[in-house]
Amino acid sequence: MLKFAQVAIKYWEEALTVKKPGSGKQLAKRYCESGYYRTVTANNSIVCYKSKCKRDVLCGGVKIPDQYVGECYQLKNNRLHRSYRNGSGIPSDGYVLFVDAINTITCYGGAAAYASSCLMDEETDRPILGFINVCPGNMGVHYPEDRISIGVFLHEIGHALGFSSYNFAFMRFPNGTPRTPRDETRKPKYRDKYGHYIPSINTIQKITRRWRSAAGWFTKDFYAFVTPKILNAAKKHFNCEQLDGADLENQYQTGPIGSHWEGRTYSSEIMAGRIQIDYSVSRVTLSFFEDSGWYTVDYSKAMKWEYGRQLGCDFSMKSCLDYAQIRRQHGRKIIPFCDTVNEARCRDAFSYGRCIIVRYGTPVPKEDRFFSKAPFDTEYPPEYFGGNDPFTDYCPTMAVS
Repeated sequence: MLKFAQVAIKYWEEALTVKKPGSGKQLAKRYCESGYYRTVTANNSIVCYKSKCKRDVLCGGVKIPDQYVGECYQLKNNRLHRSYRNGSGIPSDGYVLFVDAINTITCYGGAAAYASSCLMDEETDRPILGFINVCPGNMGVHYPEDRISIGVFLHEIGHALGFSSYNFAFMRFPNGTPRTPRDETRKPKYRDKYGHYIPSINTIQKITRRWRSAAGWFTKDFYAFVTPKILNAAKKHFNCEQLDGADLENQYQTGPIGSHWEGRTYSSEIMAGRIQIDYSVSRVTLSFFEDSGWYTVDYSKAMKWEYGRQLGCDFSMKSCLDYAQIRRQHGRKIIPFCDTVNEARCRDAFSYGRCIIVRYGTPVPKEDRFFSKAPFDTEYPPEYFGGNDPFTDYCPTMAVS
C-alpha cells in the first residue's frame, strides 16, 4: 500500500502549492489528562493543574511525534514546571500526514479507508496535519483493484487537505480574509443543531429544486458550492450556464452538508462518495482547492473527466428520471443512466459497462424512484427497484469494468 500512497502524495504535491505560508512553525497542543483543568499562558502554552500533561497526543489513532507537539506545564505548589518542551514544529508551508492500518468500526462497515485533518494553521486555517486509516483487507493490490487503491489514497488525501464539511466554513477569499464571519475566538460564528460549523452563503447555499420521480413531483434540497472557480468549472463541464451550484452528496451524512460531490452527477469524480475505476481528479475538485484560499493550483494536473460531460442543465439540475424522459422524447440515449438490466454498452466516451439494477428489501425513497413498472422479477412492485448505489440517488447506471 505504501507505493499507492506515494503515487497519490506526489500527485497532490505537484497539483497544489501553499498560497500563504504562516509566519512560523506550527505545533499541535498537548492538553491535560483531565480536560477540565487547563489554561493557556501568554505564549500559548498549556498549563495543567490538578492534572498531568498528556503523554500522548493523537491524530486519529496515531500518536503524533513529539517534534510536532507543543510544550506543556504542570502547576505544582503554586509553581510552574515544564513537563514537555516545544518540538521543532511543522514547516509554515508543510503538511504532516500519518498513514495507519487498523481495523476499526468504520472498517467493519465496508470502508476501504477514511481520513481527516487534525490541526489547522492558526493564521490561515489551512489544514496542516492529518491522517489516513487504511482498512486492512479492504483494498486490492492487483489490476484493476490497484488503480482503485490509488484512487482511494487520492480521495482520502483530498479530505485531509481540506475537502471536508468540517473545513468548508474555514475557507478564505483570495485576499486571505475569512469567507465565513468569525466569533471572538476566531472560529466560524454559527453552528447547526448537530454542532457543525455553518459556512456563509457566499460559499455554500441550500438549493431547492423541483424533482420528478415515478411517484410524482417533489421538492428536493441540495447543499451546493457557489464559489466562483468551482461554479464556473461545473458550468463548463456540464455545459449549463444556468447551473446554480455544484451539488454535495445528500445521502448517508452525519450532518446536512456532505463531504463528497453528489454521486448522481459527479459519479466518477475523485471526491464523489464511491471510487470508480475510471475516476478523475477534475477541474471542479481542483477549483475547490483554489477557492479554499489556501492553495494555488496547477490545472495542468486535472485529469480528463467524461462522466456527465456536456449533458446540459437537464442532467445537472434535474432528477435522472426527468432527464431520461426528456432524452427519450428527443430520441436520444439516456446515458450515463440505463433502464435494461445487464445491458452492456458505453457509459460515456471513456467507459464501458453494464446496467446494474437491483431489488431492495424496502421501497426506494419516493423522490428517488425511477421505475413505474418492475424491470424484472415482476412479483415485486416497481418501487423496490433502483440502481445499486444510493450515492447516485438510486439512479440505475452503467457499472464500469
